[in-house]
Amino acid sequence: MRSHPKALLAVIGVLLLAACGGGDSTTGVQGDFTGTFSLSTINGTGLPFTIQFNQSTVTFTGGSFTIAADGTFSDVLLYQTSSAGNIDLTSTCPGTYVQSGNTFTFTEPSNPNDSVCGGIFAGSGSGNTLTINFAIGFQAAYSK
Repeated sequence: MRSHPKALLAVIGVLLLAACGGGDSTTGVQGDFTGTFSLSTINGTGLPFTIQFNQSTVTFTGGSFTIAADGTFSDVLLYQTSSAGNIDLTSTCPGTYVQSGNTFTFTEPSNPNDSVCGGIFAGSGSGNTLTINFAIGFQAAYSK
């Protein structure tokens, strides 16, 4: 059997590139998205963002999404609801995530003390932006 050194080197080069993932944190592909992101828009609209939900008015005024290197996250939402007399409320929901490239699957356990928490939802990162697709039909954009 004849050996083709140039062909063998080319195959090794392709395998090495595939193994490295070819990504970097500036493009968000295989990037490091650890840190805290601030809520900037919901469904493309800036804050405050108001909706009708379960026969009350809910106004989102801020929030943050923190991703830790250990596979955990914390989602904090600041809002007011007419059912609570329009006082400022804070909901903090922790959970775990799995990252594949620049996409995420977030798992947030239900909390009997906070009805906002709970569910499985997807997200993606690009540069300094994190986009979360919440199961209730909202897309939230967070930025560093």
